[in-house]
Amino acid sequence: MIMIIFIMISEERFLAYRGVSMFMRLNNVLKGERVYLHSIDDYPDGRKRLEELGFTPGASLVVCDSRRKGPMVVRIRGGKYMLGEEVAEKIVVRCEL
Repeated sequence: MIMIIFIMISEERFLAYRGVSMFMRLNNVLKGERVYLHSIDDYPDGRKRLEELGFTPGASLVVCDSRRKGPMVVRIRGGKYMLGEEVAEKIVVRCEL
């Protein structure tokens, strides 16, 4: 049996701990961190385009530039992409502890 613990970190954002993996929204990842794409939530208009760019489950992402508010730059499958804050909030990633 796996226990999930939710910890509030700021406003409506949260982290979920499951064993040695941690799930979080992409917009909460710090510059330089490597994470793995888990899912894309509630983004039917852009999901197909993101998948065409390589944003598929299990893909490795590195955050190249990130600010508290505004767009972020990520490197995935050899390309660099700038994502708006609204898009980054819809991407759930897994980070190894």
